[in-house]
Amino acid sequence: TCCVLAWEVQEFEEFHVDMLLVKENCHLYNPEQSVVRKDCDEVFQFYSTEHEKLMDKWQKVRLDSWLTCSLARLKLMFNIQS
Repeated sequence: TCCVLAWEVQEFEEFHVDMLLVKENCHLYNPEQSVVRKDCDEVFQFYSTEHEKLMDKWQKVRLDSWLTCSLARLKLMFNIQS
């Protein structure tokens, strides 16, 4: 379809907020030199890298989706057959 579902975006944003809360809690309740804190930082380094890649991909998909929708709307407006 040409339109992104709003609930998909909201679920992803909620997941990201939850992940940031996990990191915040990890830092709050675990001393800097603890194994748990080090593991947390390692996991979040990976998560941050993957999140950034996903955001780049998401921006491209959103642009492609917007262009596809815009073209479809123009065809409808001007009754253009493909």
